[in-house]
Amino acid sequence: MIRNLLRRCLHLLTYLSGEGSWELRTYESKIIDAVIESLDEDIKPIALSQLGGNYFIERIPKGRINVFRFYSKESISKISDSKFSDLLINITINVDGKKEVAHVTFYKGYFFSIEFKNPGKFYIDKKIETLDVKIGKDNQSYTVDIDRIEHQ
Repeated sequence: MIRNLLRRCLHLLTYLSGEGSWELRTYESKIIDAVIESLDEDIKPIALSQLGGNYFIERIPKGRINVFRFYSKESISKISDSKFSDLLINITINVDGKKEVAHVTFYKGYFFSIEFKNPGKFYIDKKIETLDVKIGKDNQSYTVDIDRIEHQ
């Protein structure tokens, strides 16, 4: 109980700093919708139920990596298919005429993150079209690049 209260206070501070929210931004939703549409029919309702759960989106650094922080995983369904224990999905998008790749990661059967090539502000008010959705490889994550840059 105290732990959850402290977590919510931390999320409030993160929200006030502009680095998080309790809902997806429009461009994030577009990516998530494309992923859900690509899932097998038996997996789609589970993924949708997770988004109906109680979570906070933490946006680090500057909205390039957007992490789902579920408050109570016990109250939402887990995707039991073993490939969702650690799965990166590549979403090829067209952003105002330029092609790039976004990523959605599942970890231990739950949505974990949405990754973008650029900071979040870059995508606001841009026309984004989904071109392709396919399974990726762990080493394609932008987290690897960001870690490398920050530790140079």
